[in-house]
Formats: sequence, C-alpha cells, structure tokens
Amino acid sequence: MELISVTSEDALIREVAKTTKSVEFFIGGLDVIFRSLKDASWGQLEHLTLSGVNLHEQLTLLWPQDLVLPRLRTVTLLPGDGPDPDLPYSEGRLESLRSLLRAHSEQLECVRIKSYVELLAHLADALPSGLRRLEFEEFTVPSDAAALRRTHGLKELKIDIWLEDELYEQACIELEHFFRAPGQLERLELLRYHLPSINLGAGGLKSLQCLVLGGCYYDSLLEELAGLPRLRSLIIFCPHPRPLPEVFREITPAVIPALEVVVVSDNEEPCNRSPCVCPDFYSNGTACTRVPRLISELQGLVRRAPARLHAIYKYETMFFRHPVSETAGCPLCREASVEAVAALHDHYMGRTHIKLDGSVQCVKV
Repeated sequence: MELISVTSEDALIREVAKTTKSVEFFIGGLDVIFRSLKDASWGQLEHLTLSGVNLHEQLTLLWPQDLVLPRLRTVTLLPGDGPDPDLPYSEGRLESLRSLLRAHSEQLECVRIKSYVELLAHLADALPSGLRRLEFEEFTVPSDAAALRRTHGLKELKIDIWLEDELYEQACIELEHFFRAPGQLERLELLRYHLPSINLGAGGLKSLQCLVLGGCYYDSLLEELAGLPRLRSLIIFCPHPRPLPEVFREITPAVIPALEVVVVSDNEEPCNRSPCVCPDFYSNGTACTRVPRLISELQGLVRRAPARLHAIYKYETMFFRHPVSETAGCPLCREASVEAVAALHDHYMGRTHIKLDGSVQCVKV
C-alpha cells in the first residue's frame, strides 16, 4: 500500500478527497465543513454526512450554486443539540443547508434527516423535486409529518417515529393526509407505528410495491393489504403485539394478488418451555409452539398465494413452490435473502458488520 506524505491537515484532506466516496464530518461549524468541501477536489464523493452540526449559530454561509460535487447522491443530516436543545434553529444556518441541497437538486437521490426538532418542516421546500428516497428518523413534532405533503415525486420513504403521546394523534392525522393523497411511492418503511391510527389502505398508495413494518403495532393487516393492489414485498421485523401466526392465517388470496416476497424477522427468541411463557403469545398452558406455528402459517400462505410467493423466516428458512434445484438462479430467492439481511441489520440498529454464514434452509411446499 502506498503511503501518503503530507505536511498539513489541509493537504491531507485534499489528498484523501481525490478517491473518497463517503465522508462524515463530526464538526459543529458549517463554515469548516463548507471550506473543506470547497478547497479539495471531491470528484468521487457519493455520500455526505453532516453530524453534530450547530444549527443555532446566527450566521449565514451559502453554498455557491455553481459549485457542484459531481457524483454526490446522498446527504445525511444529524444536527447537534446545541447549548439548549429547545431553542429554534437559526434561519441563517437553515438557509445554509437549503443552499447545499438546491445546488445538487439535479442529482441527489436520497436525503436522510435525523432530528428531534422540526428540521424537515424547514427543508422540505429545498428538497429536489425528483428526490427518490427520503429517510426521516426520530421526529417528535407533527409539523414534520405535515411537511411530507410539500415533497414531490418520492418513490421511497422511511419514517421512524419518536412522538410523545399528546402529539401522536395529531402526527397520525397529518400522515394519513399524506398517504391518502395520490402519489408515486413504491417503497414505504414504517418504524414504531400504531397501524390502526394510519389507514395505509385508504387509496393513495396504489403504486406501493414494498411495505416494511418494524416494531409496528397492529391487530390485522387485512385492511392495509386490501388497499395495496400492487404490493409485491412485505417485510416485518420486531412485530407487536399480536402473534404473527394469527395475522398470516387470516390473509386471503384476494388481498395479495401480486405478493411475491414475505420476510419475517421476529424480535424475540421462543422460550421453548412448557407451559409457554413467550410474551404476547397465547398457548393455553401448552408447550411453546411459537416458531412451529409461524412456520406452518408461512407455508400455508405460500401455498394459497396467487403469485409465486417466497417467504423467509429470519435468515434461516425460506419457503417457495418451485423445485429446490432452481434456488440458485431464482431472482425472488435472491431478493428475499437480501431483504432478510436488511431487516436483521435494521433490527440491530444498523450494525451492518454482523456476519451471516449464508446458509438458508430452502423448502419446497
């Protein structure tokens, strides 16, 4: 490996920037970040993360609109709390972020925002009209949910809610307004939601092809699935509180005309005791049958599905109707495996370094 010889910090940044594809700045000052980005040639940079940025400073520093990082596709914003987390963001610093987003509006594909204060509400109008994916985590105010209606053309949306009880109902009303309006969403990822509060099957998600539910509360999925006629992938991890075997048993062929991939990653290991003491699982005093019952219902779902459904439990067992010998060349087997790995990483808080041995038991049903 060739060693880089530099004489200063700035020279090191300029040298590293030439080949860097992803960079994360842990710096409070946008002035330092902007200078580092402007003074070096970041020709290969695709992913930019701004962590701990101080958005409370009363300074405005605009990103030059004629200066474009040519390969930048993803911007992630994780602002710092500042001296007082309850203080509103500085309009000057917000305009700095808007100027960065606007300069790259022709090429940005994904924006990620993680903020406890209403940041999406301030940035929504600066998001590119052709933005493909928006991820919004840990939002705590309904105005951020309302800001979704000011976005345009989104194909993928991930929302992770951290609302207090008194604000939850208002946020759900805003989200339902967004989901009812006709849109182009193809993939929707919801984390920590009470689904009966948000009617996903209300009619505005006719284009939705993939639904991811992580740690969501629901009694039934029938109404949601019935209103999603193009849904072809359903991914569930950390389910609450109703036992999944009962949820899958009531799904009829009529409500899943296009479903081809189901991924289930349970958040609790079975107790394997007699009588069963698994939380939220009704065993009537018998031995633990949590996993066998779920496996049985997944097999039944595969058998009665109109499409060639593939179902995978964790990263352990996959069920399908074609011969096992066709597994290697089957695109749906590959897709189910990829989604199962992604669900596991989401369950473990994004720790993508977790190693899997690659062994999945394949079963023809």
